[in-house]
Amino acid sequence: MHRFIVGTGRCGSTLLSRMLARNPATLSLFEFFNGLDGSRRFSSAPMRADAYAELISAEQPFLTWVYERGYDAPEVLYPFDAPGARFARSEGLPWILVSMLPALSDAPEALYDEVLKFVRERPEQSAPAHHLELFDWLTRRHGRRVWVERSGASIDYLGDLNDSFEGARFLHIHRVGEEAALSMREHHAFRLAIMLAYAL
Repeated sequence: MHRFIVGTGRCGSTLLSRMLARNPATLSLFEFFNGLDGSRRFSSAPMRADAYAELISAEQPFLTWVYERGYDAPEVLYPFDAPGARFARSEGLPWILVSMLPALSDAPEALYDEVLKFVRERPEQSAPAHHLELFDWLTRRHGRRVWVERSGASIDYLGDLNDSFEGARFLHIHRVGEEAALSMREHHAFRLAIMLAYAL
């Protein structure tokens, strides 16, 4: 069964993801969808394996802008300061190395290489079919029984998730609006998004 946690930004879903990750039967997939190209992440058209590998490994321009301005985001788990880190803050970071893979492994770059090798051997199929194969493979690789995907602000594309994954189950986590807004006010990525949206 396909399981997703959906909510707005700053609603507490990050904490819930980390709690789920402590369950030895559950693979908690952290921040996968929201950094992928919105025009392709749920495409039903056949997608070649190399195109899918490019989709999940492309940089997220907005995150690059956050770091170019000297800000940090607590959701970014990639160990920039680790000896021999492959990527620097000034470079575009592949999306699945931002949060998801570092949350799954202490050697995220090695896991990244494994993921790309796996997805490049898949047949041509829709983006959702690629996602499911990747999620199921990661679940088996880590010796878990089920996966749960959660991305911040995923309520924005709940309809796409529902249409793309037949029989999916959803948990909607929410927070009092005023508290969520105050939390967003102190978060650099949300502040930058508002600045860009309103040309401040």
